[in-house]
Amino acid sequence: MKKHLEEYVRFCNLFYRDSFMVCMDMDLKVIAVGNKYLKVIHKNRAEVIGKPLYEITPIPEHNRALSKITFPEAIRAKQTKQVFIANLYHPYPDSHILMLLFSPILAPDNTVIATRLDFTPVEISYFFQILIKLNNKIPPADLPDNDDFLTKREHQVAFLLCHCQDVIEIARVLSLFAESDVAPKTIHNIVNRYLFSKFTVSSKVELLAKLHQTGYDKKMPNSLLSNQFIDLTKPQAEY
Repeated sequence: MKKHLEEYVRFCNLFYRDSFMVCMDMDLKVIAVGNKYLKVIHKNRAEVIGKPLYEITPIPEHNRALSKITFPEAIRAKQTKQVFIANLYHPYPDSHILMLLFSPILAPDNTVIATRLDFTPVEISYFFQILIKLNNKIPPADLPDNDDFLTKREHQVAFLLCHCQDVIEIARVLSLFAESDVAPKTIHNIVNRYLFSKFTVSSKVELLAKLHQTGYDKKMPNSLLSNQFIDLTKPQAEY
């Protein structure tokens, strides 16, 4: 068993060294890691090898609790799990929204000897569409507002204008983060009465250009996205 694990570590170090990957033994201790992952957590290889995953990576409690259910399920079933992770500890847009594949690694006798995490950054617009399909209320992030120029709701709308298809989709996204549903008319009013004035524009086209120019397409509102861990291999009804 040890021989097979050592061979797999050599394989990872050869083919996954520059990737967004983490390989762990059955005690969740890191045995191989890719350079892109190290860049996100701001550590070098020597600082993480042999350390527990939850010790080296800032994983929110909500995500950690769910991963302790999802990962053992994958190991028991010897099946790869596909998961969405939204992590406020990672900067948007580089690694904020991630698609994660959790893969049990099997020895020739079909026993699980290790696990591997493979991450891929995902477009925020795609993530919002997933949230809309799930249609579940999302707990607040409980973080302070991160913009002094716009109000909390104006900041939300400004960011979503850059990433959603229309005001109907913006309203549906905001409704997931609010105690009561937000109407498309409310979005129209915020855009026309407040955002046009604050950004000194007179049309939506001009507003979008100004938002991108001033970086609001990349300035994720703290109030908009709490940490999420979504197991996409489960039926939608289970959420």
